[in-house]
Amino acid sequence: MKKINKLFNIKKIIKEINLCINSEEKIDYIIYLSKYLPINNKNLRKKKYIIYGCYNSIWLKIKKYKKKFNINADSNTLIVKGILFIILSICNNKTKKYIININFIKIFKKINLFKYINITKKIIIQKIELYIKNKIYKM
Repeated sequence: MKKINKLFNIKKIIKEINLCINSEEKIDYIIYLSKYLPINNKNLRKKKYIIYGCYNSIWLKIKKYKKKFNINADSNTLIVKGILFIILSICNNKTKKYIININFIKIFKKINLFKYINITKKIIIQKIELYIKNKIYKM
């Protein structure tokens, strides 16, 4: 499995995105984060990894290494890729207990992102959270 090139500390992401002055800067930062996901990963873009019911195409592959998890993700849009990078920065190399107890929406509220992205992105974040927690719970 191809590893994420770089993960940021979620506190760093929150700090940097809250330094953005307006909606355009926040969206630009999310797009900037998207470049750290693997580009056009054919091994990931398979039917078995797709999350159904999302407006955008999203693929998630979850692997367990010892007691920690590694998630690889991709999407067909830059903003969703940036959101996925944030989620991976929160979840990767964490335990089941840690991931199950994360509240993704609460973290994205700290980023103050919902003012600047449409409601479908909030729904996508909720679907990704549910998908990840269900898969990890079963592993």
